Amino acid sequence: MQLGRGVFTHFLVQGLRGQAVEADGAISFESLTQYVQEETAQWTLQHLQKTQLPYAHAWSGSFGVFVLGQVGQRVAAPVPAPPPVERPTPAPTPPPVVRPTAAPAQARVIEPQMVNIPAGTFTMGCVAGRDDVVEGDCETNEKPARQVRVNAFQMGKTEVTVAQYMACVQAGGCNKPEWDSPNAPSGYATMGSALRGANYPIVGVSWNDAQAYVRWLSQQTGKRYRLPSEAEWEYAARAGGNTAYSWGSSIGKNRANCYGDQCGDSYQYTAPVVSYAANSYGLHNMHGNVWEWVADCYANYASAPSDSTVVASTNCSLRVLRGGSWFDIPQDLRSAYRSRFGPTNRYNSVGFRVAAG
Repeated sequence: MQLGRGVFTHFLVQGLRGQAVEADGAISFESLTQYVQEETAQWTLQHLQKTQLPYAHAWSGSFGVFVLGQVGQRVAAPVPAPPPVERPTPAPTPPPVVRPTAAPAQARVIEPQMVNIPAGTFTMGCVAGRDDVVEGDCETNEKPARQVRVNAFQMGKTEVTVAQYMACVQAGGCNKPEWDSPNAPSGYATMGSALRGANYPIVGVSWNDAQAYVRWLSQQTGKRYRLPSEAEWEYAARAGGNTAYSWGSSIGKNRANCYGDQCGDSYQYTAPVVSYAANSYGLHNMHGNVWEWVADCYANYASAPSDSTVVASTNCSLRVLRGGSWFDIPQDLRSAYRSRFGPTNRYNSVGFRVAAG
């Protein structure tokens, strides 16, 4: 495919010509950035067998809306003093100056792009010969495997980004991530742009923080956002396949971001959210990059449901995470792999994505 110009320039022009337009008919910096990054990454991966990802460095750390007041009512001019030989007529009392009341600023919302996930049935958990072929044996908590029915729903195309989450922080709807506090653990300090870049996945957020974000996003948009259930997450990660990863039985090279060079990737920490090709459902980074919180309380599979409902408990001390991260070995990136942390725990390898429907 001949573009007639550089890959980046081609998709930048296409975006400005209307391909990056949002639902309101405008082209924002965020929509243009996302369009150019996705199209450039996909084109270079397909035609050049390598990944090229333009980097947008326009994150200021804050969002806001300026509200302009109207000019107040003009004061009546004073009446000139009458001649001294005549009794002066009192000047009329000027009307009070009306100060316009500024409307409350509207929170800036950067909605995640959502992907439609079809209904279906799949085998959840570890299946011998499917999930334990190359990278290692399955864990006990992945068994027993079972058939699960999943209703159609929507899932975030990527992990929630720094820009999306920090909009909630600036609006007062979310806690600051752990890295944005004076006493942040030292592990965050070396991450650089991987920590604060607008199109990188947010990290340093707890399960409680993720729940606050989906509540705020729902209130601002009038839609019903939520965390996915554990069954929905694994179903979406497998994307209709029957292998340990959505692309096959082994991790391969440059398909995901994991520890060191074990996945053949070039990232020391997190990667931008569209750095790797999407699975057949259109989802990026379901394997690696950051762990993703799901809604479920952690429990064994002995009495797990046969549908995609959330496993709940009134006294839940552990919440489920899925997908593995930049700090994990390939075995932990398998679709069946499960981890768990307390709902208040925060780490530089943990983020989340949203669901709806």
